[in-house]
This record gives sequence, structure tokens and C-alpha cells, in this order.
Amino acid sequence: MSRHEKCLADQNLVIMPPGRPKYTPRDWELNNRTKNVFSLNQQTLAERIICESERLIDETNFTTELNKHEVDFRLRERIGDIRFRLDELKKQKKDAHVEEEALKVYKQRTIDAINTLREIAMPLCQKCMIFREMRQGVDLVQDEVDNELRRELQVVNGAIELLQKLMEEGGEQLRRLRATIYLLDRDLSNKEKSIQIDEKNVEIRHNQMGMKVYDGNVPLDP
Repeated sequence: MSRHEKCLADQNLVIMPPGRPKYTPRDWELNNRTKNVFSLNQQTLAERIICESERLIDETNFTTELNKHEVDFRLRERIGDIRFRLDELKKQKKDAHVEEEALKVYKQRTIDAINTLREIAMPLCQKCMIFREMRQGVDLVQDEVDNELRRELQVVNGAIELLQKLMEEGGEQLRRLRATIYLLDRDLSNKEKSIQIDEKNVEIRHNQMGMKVYDGNVPLDP
């Protein structure tokens, strides 16, 4: 064979890969049976999971409903307690306003009494003492009338000081009372808000406010 013929023979040569091992019909049947058994086992497992899930759903719904009834009962009890306390606070606030008005009247009467002593009683007593100092000669004597006028002036000054002290105490009591009314108003507002919140919670149902239970299916694997 010439070199040219040998070259052509090499170019036409096709290399065949080695043959793959082939399975027997028995191997094929055994493989199918294995897959079938595995599929049945998976189906049985899935059915058990579904049954258990349904049982858990029913149990959860029952527990949730039971807890909801218990919570609603406690909330209604709390609302009743808050309403009772709210009524008591309103009575206290009403009494505080009555006492506030009484203190205002008392304070004004104290001011009027002080003004009366300063503008009428004290000038009158002082005027009498001045007139008696205008006596002449032997008539300018320190008698019982002078002593009574001095004692009366001391009594007037003492009464003014006492009334001023009482007015200051009344003003302090009025300030504390107004602070108490402010705290009562704030407490009343907080309790009214608490009642509104608890009443709203009692009205909540599972199908409200986007709380409806999802009825579809969720895949087990993400």
C-alpha cells in the first residue's frame, strides 16, 4: 500500500466508544418496584402529615376560641372595675370643685374682713387715741379708756395677722386642691381611654382587621 492510500485509510477510520453495560429486565423491574414502594411510602407519610396538620388546626382553633372567651371575660371584668373607679373619680372631682368654690368664698370673706379691720376698725381706734391725746392739762391722763383703746388696737392687729395667716393657708389649700383636680382629670382621661381600648378588644373577631385565617395551602418546602 502506497503512502497516499495509507493516508486515506487513516482519514476514513471512525473510532467507536466502548459499549455501556446494559441492565437486564429483572433489574428494570426491581428498580420500578423500588420506586413504587418509595412513592407509596411518601404518599402515606404525606397523608399522615395532612391528618396531623388538620388535628393541630382544629386543636389550635379550639384553644384560640377558648382563650378568646376567657380574655373577653377578663376584659369585661376589667371594664366594669374601671367604670366603677371612673364613677368614684367623678364624684371626687365634683366634691373637689365644691370645696374649691367654698375655699374661694372663704378666701374672699377673709380678704373682706382684713380690709374692714384695716380700713375701718384700725383707723377708728387710732382716731380715738389721737383725739384723746389732744386733751389739755390734768385731763391728759392715761385712764382705763386709753388702756382699752390700746388693747383694742392690739386685738385688731392680731386679728389682721391671724386672718392673713389663714388666707395664706387657704391659698395653699386651694393650690393643692387645683393640683388634685388636675390629676383627677388626667386619671379620668386615662381610664376613659383604657375603657375604649378594652371595649375595642372585646369586639375584635378573627375575621376583622386583617386577622382572617388563611384557607389556602402552603408548601412544606420553601
